[in-house]
Amino acid sequence: MARTRAVLLDALGTLVELHHPGPRLRGGLLERAGTDVGLKPAERGFGAEIGYYLANQMRGRDVAGLERLRDDCATAMLEAIDRDELDHATVRAAMLESLAFRTFPDVLPALRDLRERGLRLVVVSNWDCSLPEWLDRAGIGALTDGSVSSGGVG
Repeated sequence: MARTRAVLLDALGTLVELHHPGPRLRGGLLERAGTDVGLKPAERGFGAEIGYYLANQMRGRDVAGLERLRDDCATAMLEAIDRDELDHATVRAAMLESLAFRTFPDVLPALRDLRERGLRLVVVSNWDCSLPEWLDRAGIGALTDGSVSSGGVG
């Protein structure tokens, strides 16, 4: 019988969840810039952004591709919010500021337990090349041996 040596983990929905981006968009940079887009338009904007991202995430293979993808996601968001006083650069910055992934409560203890058992842990997920950065922000990166994203490997 083969001994288990490694565990492969998905990120979104397994290790982390997206933390309510609509309210964060409305109350963040846009509000500080003097624009209240309202909750429904903010959520509609993020819906458009997420839809565009999911259909195009493979373009985020490298930093240059990811930056172009983020520009296009911001364009989709701006069109969905439909507010003339907003410009692309402000919406792009607000979009990125509003993205936050929260680690599920049982994740860190589970990862520590798996590490104590001597297992290698690798996150394998449908994501772009920024996956390691988001794992670090969520406090998971140091507990894993690496990550592989669909966008990163094509």
